[in-house]
Amino acid sequence: MTYRIENKKWILYRHTNNFEKIIGVAVNLKKISNCHISSEDKLNLLKKLKDLNYYKERNPEIPLDSINHMINTLSYFMFGYQKKINGKKMFLFSPLGNLFLKYIDDIEKRKLIFITMLWAIQFNHPHGGTDESFKLYPFRLIFKLLMDERIEGKLSVAEGASIIMFVKESTEEKYELIVRKILKLRELSDECIVEQFTKKENVHMYVNAVYEWDYYISDLLVRAGILKKQDGERMCKMIQGKDT
Repeated sequence: MTYRIENKKWILYRHTNNFEKIIGVAVNLKKISNCHISSEDKLNLLKKLKDLNYYKERNPEIPLDSINHMINTLSYFMFGYQKKINGKKMFLFSPLGNLFLKYIDDIEKRKLIFITMLWAIQFNHPHGGTDESFKLYPFRLIFKLLMDERIEGKLSVAEGASIIMFVKESTEEKYELIVRKILKLRELSDECIVEQFTKKENVHMYVNAVYEWDYYISDLLVRAGILKKQDGERMCKMIQGKDT
């Protein structure tokens, strides 16, 4: 069984999968800079994060690229949004963002709040760059699949990277097609899956999808305590440029 690779897939905001780092940035953004995000405020916040070992920078001039990505990550995961108020750049925490900070020390409550944040993420999204032709809530689809008895509470990297990340919308009819594709993929041998992933015309799209699914979806949700991850046997190596 083979799938035609389209030239469009989900684009995730690629900065960190470290949930504790995301929490550290959120807490200190409110505590240290009082939600102000001028260049000076960002520099002070970055220095604080460096002291807390959330950030390492070899450049002694400490460029602001890293803190900009960190703040964009908060925006991506619905902690809040960035806005100018009376000429001053601010990060305004959403009701869920404030609730998350309120229960920062209650692991179970903050996990449920973060799931609610994920539930609200929609494509297309102002951060991440997913094409405007995508019209769906990606994490709602993932959670629905994981709760579907036919899927047995598990999704593999191969299933995420070759099927789920190319879904543009999820009507009931298309959802059933997604389920059938996943179940059909599970019938294939490892050799057939490897062949599909390593075809010359497929590898560019698949290597990014594998990386983003495994690192920015799977690992993040595991670090947040939402999912459990079981490592399987390595099936193949995928090369992009000089990287594996």
